[in-house]
Amino acid sequence: MMQIRDSHIPRIVSYEEKGGVLNIIEEYIAGETLLEKMERGVTFSEEEIKDIITQLCDGVERLHEQPVPIIHRDIKPSNIMISSDGVVKLIDYNAARHYNTAGVSSDTRYMGTPGYAAPEQLCGEADERSDLYTIGATLYHMLTGHNPAGPPYGIRPVRCINPELTRDMEWIVEKCT
Repeated sequence: MMQIRDSHIPRIVSYEEKGGVLNIIEEYIAGETLLEKMERGVTFSEEEIKDIITQLCDGVERLHEQPVPIIHRDIKPSNIMISSDGVVKLIDYNAARHYNTAGVSSDTRYMGTPGYAAPEQLCGEADERSDLYTIGATLYHMLTGHNPAGPPYGIRPVRCINPELTRDMEWIVEKCT
């Protein structure tokens, strides 16, 4: 992670392991999480949503294109910072890990947030597609205001909840999830 230089990935300044505990110092990000904005009642236009998701995808792409891909496994509104100058940054890498398929049938254990985690994560498997699912669940939450981690649980057809959305946005959620 220290080697990655991308405007959508927080820069790690240093780290230290003491007594089995890893302490990481990252760059300070002036701003607030997407969840904080949503909880304050901020609504986003479709164009703003597209911009946020595009920036998020750019950061995730950088993680996935590493020599050994990094899978975040917990993309959700509380793990997406929007800086005061509008740059989207993916934070909280506690659940992240390298994805290595060499000689293993299951690379991960269950990690992620119910409602956002891809179904295959429940079986202890995750790869790049798992992060796409979590992006779709986050997009769903932004478009509908419905948290898929809360009752009624799960992702339903987007247009049933918000009929003003374009078919393109609904299609993206369906494709990701």
